[in-house]
Amino acid sequence: MLLGSVLSAQPPEGVKYKIKGKNLSLGISYDAAKLDSVLESIGFTRDLMDSLVKVNNCQYVSESGWEFIGTFDSVCVFNKPLNKLAGRNSSGIELFVVDNDKSNRFEYETRAFTNRTFFANSFESKHRQPVKGNTFTVWLPGHKNVRHVYLSGTFNNWSMQSNPLHLTDSGWVGTINLKPGVYAYKFIKDGDWMTDPLNKHIELDPSGYTNSVMAVPNHTFELSGYDAYKNVNLAGTFTEWDEVPMDKTPWGWKKDVYLKEGVYSYKFVGDGSWFLDPANSHTQTTHDGYVNSVLMKGEALMLKLDGHQDAGEVLVAGDFNNWAWGELKMQKQDWGWELPYIFSEGNYQLGFRVDGRFRLSSYYPLIKGKNTNNLLTVHPNHTFLLKGYADSKQVTLTGSFINWSEPGIYMQRTADGWKLDMYMPKGKHLYKFIVNKRTWILDPEGLWEENEYGTGNSILWME
Repeated sequence: MLLGSVLSAQPPEGVKYKIKGKNLSLGISYDAAKLDSVLESIGFTRDLMDSLVKVNNCQYVSESGWEFIGTFDSVCVFNKPLNKLAGRNSSGIELFVVDNDKSNRFEYETRAFTNRTFFANSFESKHRQPVKGNTFTVWLPGHKNVRHVYLSGTFNNWSMQSNPLHLTDSGWVGTINLKPGVYAYKFIKDGDWMTDPLNKHIELDPSGYTNSVMAVPNHTFELSGYDAYKNVNLAGTFTEWDEVPMDKTPWGWKKDVYLKEGVYSYKFVGDGSWFLDPANSHTQTTHDGYVNSVLMKGEALMLKLDGHQDAGEVLVAGDFNNWAWGELKMQKQDWGWELPYIFSEGNYQLGFRVDGRFRLSSYYPLIKGKNTNNLLTVHPNHTFLLKGYADSKQVTLTGSFINWSEPGIYMQRTADGWKLDMYMPKGKHLYKFIVNKRTWILDPEGLWEENEYGTGNSILWME
């Protein structure tokens, strides 16, 4: 369960706040200090609470927007959307969300789920096919004495009530349609959060909570024959060459996985013996002489370097292939050199070697820090704009997303200022513009926060 944190002017004993998805969850113990005043501050009274509890925890929303969820172990639970929180309630308790925690949550979910390269489901044998197509069927066996069970996860922003399960003879069941991807989730059983007992894949989040993790697959690895093997595993750059067991079928072996767009090397491992995919003719030889099968998933972009018509060899490399020079040889054209390559969404640094000498391409912006490289942006989702500064020779962008490299990324001059298209992942990003290599300025049209130097940083939130 991913939780944020809320600060208060030391809330009374017996009162706890937690962020769950886009809601603030408030728990008030019946023996809490100042119970009456706390209830009054959210639009409830003790008499109203007694009535709600007696009618089987029926839901009720106060005029101030707090929704009564129910009582669990003598604790009354209320929810309110974060975007409807007031700065100060009538009890004098000031509430505000800690932005760093929200940022950490977004960064964690982006890294662990949204931008995950590879995932293979691992459910108990009695629940072998919970994912069919885009439908995820959840099953919580037993627990027939429970009144309510909900499914909560990254797919519904950890909502506590969006996806109720229904009780059957074998337990609680529900379905949800999801796009291909990787998701974390939990069950909420009468207010208690629990992982899926039928899912073997459990992960710890930055707050120290365990979550069940599953995926809606978008790719199937298949291997026909090889019946003599007792076990066949899959390994590749997408698993950092860790082995993943494949499933036996009547015709051979297969593994349904989620795989992000990109270019990957891989092999099969049968009873300890490594071998190429016999159905895939695309291979690549590493610098140390190993030959691997190559999978290219997604739509190819054309990498370009103009000129250098007299060159005998042009190579391209970048952080997308760990700067492995020699793997990617470009193809000569009338105007220069090109090479198709598949990228997932993101920002990539790259460079070129022309007959052994490092060169940069005019097709891509420059990014300068310790080294100077080209910057390739795939599927940009945000445009940084700075109006004016027509007399400036150059404007660059730097920020937390490039570790405040100086001078940063060179922006493009426009008719009314400067612009730069970037792919920005979910979360909080700090940034500034640098004019003519010397003058650091805030975004005059953006939000900002103070920093340790008293000069402030502009803020970009991506959700």
